Amino acid sequence: MIRTIQLPLRQAGITLAQIPQGDSDAAFEARQDLAERLLRGRRAIGRDLDGLLRDHAGTAGIALPELRTVSNPFDATLIGIGARLLTGGTADVSSEELTDAWRSVWTGPPEQLDRITDAHLAADQAGTDLHAISPLAHGLPGLVRALEQADARLLCEAVLACTKASSTLMKLLKERADVELLTVLMDDVMWDQWVRAGGVAPPVGWGRRRSP
Repeated sequence: MIRTIQLPLRQAGITLAQIPQGDSDAAFEARQDLAERLLRGRRAIGRDLDGLLRDHAGTAGIALPELRTVSNPFDATLIGIGARLLTGGTADVSSEELTDAWRSVWTGPPEQLDRITDAHLAADQAGTDLHAISPLAHGLPGLVRALEQADARLLCEAVLACTKASSTLMKLLKERADVELLTVLMDDVMWDQWVRAGGVAPPVGWGRRRSP
């Protein structure tokens, strides 16, 4: 798992040791430069992933629930913010920048983002920094340290649960993608926030039942 999450760095020829720590101007500028290196050569996915999913569903006569997140989580704006989070954590990305990035691609209900913004403001007024408890609070180096210190048994159970859930959903898509099943899945918050936003595209020929 640790090797996998470091793949973007390896592809850019960057090691964790090269990411400077601290809040000095020099360290900040160095992390920004490393974030730029992460983005070089990366091809932005300009497709509307949710629209693609709906087109496939439409051919099978399936009307999916309205989108509640973003239509393309791989938008260049979000990827740029993500690169800076990987190298510098939440300290290098302001709440305003993060919110503006999401708003630029948000196609769900506007009030949902407003609630998130209000929650951060309320937390700040109460003296709580929600970004400080983010898994990427200290960037990829912090996430790697957290994984290294995690209970191996619990970590394995989490990975197993995610793997089973993903394989089950793909099996359902391929073999039993009827109207009722897809509507239930697409209306579930887990599907909306994980599978659809994660870019899982339907296989060719979905919506057709296989013979026993």
